Amino acid sequence: MTSGMQMFLQFWHAKTPVFTYPRGWLPWPVEWILGFPRCPYGAVSINVWSMTCGTVIALIGNELLGIVQGQPAAAGVGKQKVAMGAEKQKS
Repeated sequence: MTSGMQMFLQFWHAKTPVFTYPRGWLPWPVEWILGFPRCPYGAVSINVWSMTCGTVIALIGNELLGIVQGQPAAAGVGKQKVAMGAEKQKS
């Protein structure tokens, strides 16, 4: 139900910019990507904005989940070297 509503809103407002910025501030390929699929140059489309917001929310959620569970989110953080004794092999 929520995915359907999201798809409907993105289709309905595809030509309506979420916000605009002065044209020429970014190279034209970046402007084209920000306005994808049908928003004019110099504007950010609802599709790009919702994808960006979803990615940021997912990243923050993963970080908070790692903090709550007590596991460091970044690789290598909190790892310590542990001395291990060598065992003699019996012949």
